Amino acid sequence: MKHLMIKRIFKSYQKLFSSLTKIFILLLCCFCIGLALVFPLWKWAQYSPKSYTILLLSFIAILLLFVLIKSIKRRGIKVWLVRLTKILIITIGFLGIISSVFNGKRVLALLCLLALFFLYGIILIGTKKNEK
Repeated sequence: MKHLMIKRIFKSYQKLFSSLTKIFILLLCCFCIGLALVFPLWKWAQYSPKSYTILLLSFIAILLLFVLIKSIKRRGIKVWLVRLTKILIITIGFLGIISSVFNGKRVLALLCLLALFFLYGIILIGTKKNEK
């Protein structure tokens, strides 16, 4: 009976240490892969910042262009343009509100808020008519 209980305790500790070892090995692998990827990029950015910046910005632009084209193909150009218009209206409206408040023109901020609701409402009404 005691032998069986000791065996169970031993197996429990064995599972615990096995799990901890797996976690430690996973963290070590992540650290090594991260170091292998980041260290050369850091060195490159230190010694040639212009070429690093150009390549990084080019990579980001190509990635954004790829996502943009994929989104347009999936949803269609009309739906994508309506969505872009909504995002631009909200962004420009909030930037106008924030800028007006920081410049002390609260009445202008209120007008921007009203214009934001009005323009967004027009876009919503216009898109619902086209969807039906």
